[in-house]
Amino acid sequence: MLKFDIDLYVRNYVVPVYCDNMRGTAFFVDFNKLLTAWHVVSSHSLGSDVYVIVGEEKVSCKVFDIGKDVALLECNAPVLPINDKVPLLSCDFVEGLNLRIIGYPEELGNGVDCFVVDVQNKKELKHSLLDSFDTIAMRTDMLGFNSYMGFSGSPVVDEYGHALGVVTDQFYNSLSYTSIHSIVDKIENYSILVEKKGDFYDSTCLGWAYCRDFLSAHIGKAGNRYERNLHIDNSEFDNAFRAFARNGYDALKEDYTQQLEKLLSQIDHEDGTYDLKNAQSYNDFMENHKISYELINDLDSFYDMTEWSYKRILRKLTRKIERDLLEIEKYSDSQFVRVVAKAGSGKTHMLCHTAEQEIKQGRVYLFFGTEFEAGKDAIHIICDILEWELEDLDRLNSKLEKSSNYATFIIDAINEGVGTDYWKEEIPKLERAIKKYPQLKLAVSVRRMESTSDIVQLIKEWPDIQLDGFEHPNLALRRYFEAYGISSEATVKQIPEFTNPLFLSIYCKSFSFLEQKEQNTPNILNIYLAHLKSKNKVICKWVDEDNHQAITAEFLQRLAATSVNDNHGGDLGREYVRRLSNRVCRYRPWSKSLLHAMLKENLLFEYSNGNQDWITFEYDSMGDYLKADYILRRYQSDIAVLDYIKKGLNFFKGKAEDANAIHFQNLVIVLLSIWKPDTNVWIKPDFQRGGMLERYFLNSLYYSTEIEEQRLDAAVKLIEQHNRIYDPLFLLKNLYYIENTVLDKALNSLSKMSMPERDLKWTAKVNEIYDNYGMMDFKALLYENDFTEKKAQLVCWLLCSSYPIIRELMVRVLKKHLDSHISFIISLLESFKDVNDPYITQGLLSAVYGVLLGKRDVILSLDVARKISEIYYENIDGIPSDIVIRRWSLLIVQFASSLSATYDGWEKLKELLKRHQQVADVDFHVDDNMGNKTYFGTTPGAENIYTSLFGRDFARYIIGTNSSVVSRIFHDAQNDGIKLTDIQCLCAYTIKEELGWSDDLGVIDSNVIDDGDRFNHKRERIGKKYQWLAYFKVLSILSDSCKMKVNIYSSDEYEAKINYPWYAGYNNHFDPTLSYDLENENKSLELFEQSFVELDLTDETLDESWFTDDNCKPTLNFILRDKDDAEWVVLDGYDSLNSMGNEQYSMFVHYESFFANKDSKDKISEIVKEIPFSDPTFSVGCIDFLWNEYPWADTYKSLNYFQAEEINGIKFWRATISQLQEKLGATETPQNSLNDNSPNEDVMRVLKLHTAERGIIRDADGNIAAMNVQTPARRLNVFIIKRSYLNKYLNEVGKDLFYQITGNKEHSIKFAYLSDKHYEGRYLYDSEHEPKAIREWGLVKPATDQTDRKFRIDSAPFEDLPYDTRDIISLISSKQK
Repeated sequence: MLKFDIDLYVRNYVVPVYCDNMRGTAFFVDFNKLLTAWHVVSSHSLGSDVYVIVGEEKVSCKVFDIGKDVALLECNAPVLPINDKVPLLSCDFVEGLNLRIIGYPEELGNGVDCFVVDVQNKKELKHSLLDSFDTIAMRTDMLGFNSYMGFSGSPVVDEYGHALGVVTDQFYNSLSYTSIHSIVDKIENYSILVEKKGDFYDSTCLGWAYCRDFLSAHIGKAGNRYERNLHIDNSEFDNAFRAFARNGYDALKEDYTQQLEKLLSQIDHEDGTYDLKNAQSYNDFMENHKISYELINDLDSFYDMTEWSYKRILRKLTRKIERDLLEIEKYSDSQFVRVVAKAGSGKTHMLCHTAEQEIKQGRVYLFFGTEFEAGKDAIHIICDILEWELEDLDRLNSKLEKSSNYATFIIDAINEGVGTDYWKEEIPKLERAIKKYPQLKLAVSVRRMESTSDIVQLIKEWPDIQLDGFEHPNLALRRYFEAYGISSEATVKQIPEFTNPLFLSIYCKSFSFLEQKEQNTPNILNIYLAHLKSKNKVICKWVDEDNHQAITAEFLQRLAATSVNDNHGGDLGREYVRRLSNRVCRYRPWSKSLLHAMLKENLLFEYSNGNQDWITFEYDSMGDYLKADYILRRYQSDIAVLDYIKKGLNFFKGKAEDANAIHFQNLVIVLLSIWKPDTNVWIKPDFQRGGMLERYFLNSLYYSTEIEEQRLDAAVKLIEQHNRIYDPLFLLKNLYYIENTVLDKALNSLSKMSMPERDLKWTAKVNEIYDNYGMMDFKALLYENDFTEKKAQLVCWLLCSSYPIIRELMVRVLKKHLDSHISFIISLLESFKDVNDPYITQGLLSAVYGVLLGKRDVILSLDVARKISEIYYENIDGIPSDIVIRRWSLLIVQFASSLSATYDGWEKLKELLKRHQQVADVDFHVDDNMGNKTYFGTTPGAENIYTSLFGRDFARYIIGTNSSVVSRIFHDAQNDGIKLTDIQCLCAYTIKEELGWSDDLGVIDSNVIDDGDRFNHKRERIGKKYQWLAYFKVLSILSDSCKMKVNIYSSDEYEAKINYPWYAGYNNHFDPTLSYDLENENKSLELFEQSFVELDLTDETLDESWFTDDNCKPTLNFILRDKDDAEWVVLDGYDSLNSMGNEQYSMFVHYESFFANKDSKDKISEIVKEIPFSDPTFSVGCIDFLWNEYPWADTYKSLNYFQAEEINGIKFWRATISQLQEKLGATETPQNSLNDNSPNEDVMRVLKLHTAERGIIRDADGNIAAMNVQTPARRLNVFIIKRSYLNKYLNEVGKDLFYQITGNKEHSIKFAYLSDKHYEGRYLYDSEHEPKAIREWGLVKPATDQTDRKFRIDSAPFEDLPYDTRDIISLISSKQK
């Protein structure tokens, strides 16, 4: 099937060419250039004219010899629009490729009419002695020709319309052509674009195009399970699968090595403290593309010693390498992967979406488990579906090997279809078959359920990609509700299944069929029945039935009844179901049969198992609820229901691997959740400890919409007997029911344990929730409607997890709910004041601090600050011995003092700290036994502590042994740095003797691997928790006993007067003010859209004429106007615009501003004209303080950022300062960082402004004074201040505002830079009008071709950096100019 308009080619692009008495064909390859056969126009060298006929016009041409009997024609004037042409494709010869030749044969139509003939690649002539054709093509159509005269010069085109060659000769009974591939270099000399991704358009059976067509057709088999328009991104899944498929992954590695090499070539370390280029990890990466944790940690250490101008780019590039490479490297190296998900988690949808994305980069073949049948090898079935022979796998592998590419085969849902027995036999065979071909990869998806346990055992060594429903459930709810017109989100918080993609889809499609009461308080059964009602009209149309007849529900309920009565809730034979469907809807052909309709509408699902064909419910959960509903309607007495359950369990006793046994167990759990028997039933022995229904009874609580008192009492008794009060997953799932019963006992018991005991009984299980189920059960806490103080206490106990990903989310949960329940804060602080796990106190204080910063409530802040002082700072002995607890607690008190001038709490704490902190000798508890690897125990977990603390990452990158032997921060009385080995010994002593590390914990840690670098772990060993807590305690001891140096990596280094915890060298950069729902809380964008006049930014048409015309300058936008006609002034930011298409034109404008004293304006204006552009002194930004800590906190003040730069005796102050938030843990946002500007410190002080919501600056009355805005199309990304505020500041302090503006226009093709032009300008702000030009905005550097420049830093690789880092990129570039 053609994928281009061949009639357009015939009408416009392929034309007859004439020279003397020769006639032939030519085709446009540019708006004024054509290709043809040289022998057709060779007489031009004797003076003959050459011309083509375009329409009815005769157009003269110049002729250039390309070689190999090909000529280039150039018309004397443009003939076609710029983008109208036959695109050229340079590709390797592909035998059997179907092609078309378009030309003007003389035999038919006398060379005037255009004809198309079909041909197929037959042979490549690799060693032809002729300087002519290199490819022979055989005719495959039925047109009869005796002569091919006139076809010379014709394009040989593929199904996409690319010209692969030029016809030059008749070869026996067919045509031969010169391939574009053989003359590509000569063609490009004439500035003609040639596509070189030939494999992308190969439509033969092993080609990439064939693969795309196969996927496009085959993906329809997913039916309603793939809803393309409702896709919710899952970055973790996408990144992992992309690495596995290695489509572009190796190129990405190469790109990052080049970026890193470019960047490091600019950075000069004068002190020579850390030479990254000598690090083994760096050289492994640059030479072998080997990525490791050591590389990330070495880059982070290098960052610490890098001059400020480059810090942000280095940090951003490091994080990108970590995120895009390190975290997913294990998938890249594997030939196999398993995608594991519970039922309804959307694995089919996700794999379909992933396949559609990955096919753009490489071959992906998608199959479904239902396509496989017993009695036939899986590898043969794959080949049959693709219409391949088995030998084609070897051919494909060889083809891929030549280009260093890979092909990924996906089998979705191997738990569906033929059954476990088939795959138990076939998985090993399939694995052996694929292993023969190293360029082929295999991914299978499987449900996380017991029936597949044997299969999972077979593939347990394969890396797994977990899929746990929506990565961003809140976003999914909004997207689905908006798509289906559902206005309220209240109901989604009442049913846990709403986090399941399948159930959410069903609910949304059925919403309008629910009664009003059911919409507000839905239950699962009613939702499924409404779903059947919503599908009934479509089903009736399929079978030509009256849609008032509820045949959909009737038929499925009859199937449910038969399943219960005849097969213990199991699947039914297909033949029986077919007969039943024919009884419900009689006398229909198969195409109109009820069963056919049910299968097509994805209500039922068919599969084969051995020689038997089966039918099951497409959605297992729906089937279970319909079956449970039937049981309760059929068996009227409680005894009968109980007997049915017990008979079924007895029947399946000893048949755990039977698929129907699993069906029945799931059915029992659902049945118990909706059953409302006489209350005495629950105290029967069957439901008590040791009873056969005990486990099912407890598991059913989670799915129950209401629980009567007797059932709850029975459940509580069981929970206590089984110590399930220490099962955090059980508590989370059943929080609603157990809050006023066993939760009290659980919380009380946890508080009485030692930390090691609790970590053994509780923390390990908290971690297991993430390991086994991801974050869904934790995220459910975000949406608790009735958040009580007990629930808050449970969240606090979850903070003891050693997994940072869990702790960060729990802080977000606490902050979210404490915002609405501020009365809990004081009591929580009181409840946990004596807790023996510092992780809990750290998290609680962090959340409280986030609440206070967001609210700026003076009374609340004072109350909390006084409570903090009472608990921790009543006297010297109570000062926290954990550096992180000190940080949050001290900042809370300092913040309260910044809000209230009369509160003296901060000054009192400073005096207390001064008295407490005295330089003294420290007992480091150095012990010879610490040289023994078994110091912490003999388990792998204990050994991990030892090697981490004394040799690996923790020693090198946290304590700092990779770059020094003594501390640069802590010094003794003689000003000597504290030995790092002493710090290691004190940490070891603290872990073992004070924190109470137990080797029992080491057993748990045996299989836990820290994933990530020192800043961004998701998982950490429990032993790593003890390392951190020991380190935090040691930092406190050193802070109290040593002198401390501040700003040790800058020229502003000084000795601290008070040893604040943020000087100690540890800061994990976590911002507790950010909400989980960050993506949808961009207040500045919301305000901008609501308040500002829509900007007309469409006046620039970016094309060739715009680029070449030096008078077409990028426009400047200094002043924005809101809907109240108030003016806002741009102080910092950028304006960018790109044209569409492969050939791209773009513009970029960067705004910077700074203040200077008004009293020497004339002199300043002269100086400003000559200030070096992109001077690093004007590059400001920091990650060391939080957005809401500016400018009041010592975390900011101690950095001494607000300093004037003096140029020729005149002082200048940058008008803005930017805060960079890189750590966005536990936030629902695709962004990698937040970068927002604020007015400088003096503006904030004079105007009494404060940082409010992220990106917004408010005055003392809460009015917005300034904000960071980004237009929806991402064109304008600027920091603006209201003109009235700016004028007030300038008048009060006697200053002027100056701008330096830089920008460029650029021309590129598919991101390959061709040339650019640079613009500069200097302006003086005017309080009433547009800024006045000091140096007019204009061209300072004409267009520069890439070949004229020795080296160029391209901003494209850094395209997702915060755009205020472009000044640094420009700086790097300027050093090369």
